Amino acid sequence: MRNNITKIGWEKFIAFIFSILGFSGCNDEFEQTCLYGSPNVDYTVKISVTDEDNAPISDIQATFYQSRYVDYSKDTLYSNKNGEINGIIEYYSTEGGLKIKLEDVDGEENGEFETREIIFNNPRTNKIKDDSDDWNQGMFLLEETIKMEKK
Repeated sequence: MRNNITKIGWEKFIAFIFSILGFSGCNDEFEQTCLYGSPNVDYTVKISVTDEDNAPISDIQATFYQSRYVDYSKDTLYSNKNGEINGIIEYYSTEGGLKIKLEDVDGEENGEFETREIIFNNPRTNKIKDDSDDWNQGMFLLEETIKMEKK
């Protein structure tokens, strides 16, 4: 009986030491490697920005937020003369969705437009590259046409 108590005591002591050193117990039950940090997701952005008459709008600033609830992990792209916002953005988890804030930043030069916010509740629907592993969850396409209203 005393031998079992001593064994349990040593097991708790060793588990405590391992937890201080940053080790965790992993097994094949989950078929997943234990990693520290957060997996990332890549997005290829192809957004077309137009006015109400379908004319392209340049110099629209698109700010991407990692979550629809909290404004953190920002990434910014701008529309070109054809009204296209193209680029690649990388985020960690987008379980809370992805929010895009569109703002007219050039003043009266191309007309003045109201600020818009678009929320993608499930941005991981269109997978275009599957190089996913335990860390990278692949590349997805964000493709949208957004109409801006004049002020």
